[in-house]
Amino acid sequence: MPTPLIITSSLGILAFLLLFPALGTHPAVFWWQMAATNLILTLSALLTDRHLRTSLAHDLNCLATSKLRWWGLLSAAILYLVFWLGHEGLLWLCPDVTDLQIGRVYQLKNALPHWQIVLLITAVIGPGEEIFWRGYLQRNLVRYYGTRRGILLAVLLYSGVHITSANPLLILAALICGAFWAALYQWKNSLCITIISHVTWDLLVFLILPLR
Repeated sequence: MPTPLIITSSLGILAFLLLFPALGTHPAVFWWQMAATNLILTLSALLTDRHLRTSLAHDLNCLATSKLRWWGLLSAAILYLVFWLGHEGLLWLCPDVTDLQIGRVYQLKNALPHWQIVLLITAVIGPGEEIFWRGYLQRNLVRYYGTRRGILLAVLLYSGVHITSANPLLILAALICGAFWAALYQWKNSLCITIISHVTWDLLVFLILPLR
């Protein structure tokens, strides 16, 4: 693998590992730190990967006249349904643990005014995660290690960086989301679809139809 790819990927993984300890202690700081991390990683990925810039530009040009946005919205609704069913099942199996761990995540919901959260998710966090984790990291891992191993590595890394949150349900959620968006990106080869899906799902699960 080329040195710039190794450096950018390693810095991105480290940045996310350092991000999640603030989740439970400083939720307002977490939002801004998450936005800054994604902005820096997005710019780094775009500057070091010409193919990423080209594919993203092509995607954006096609967005207005294609069905990309509908695939994104539909996939977000499907993923939300998966989480709703999983949430109900976990509450039935272990209500106290589930409520505690989900409650730690939902501290974020009231850490900032909702309009600021919407702005950060829509403009920076959702697009940034998809550009870095799917468009940059996954695509290059697939390129160098093959489809199956590349996707598996990308999903494990995406869920693995959440380990510093010390929240098993958040790690599990990241694993499910990572696998879902990885498969969607590989299937449709479109960052716009995964960005729309990611942003819509975030807004649904945090603000529009929260699970707690």
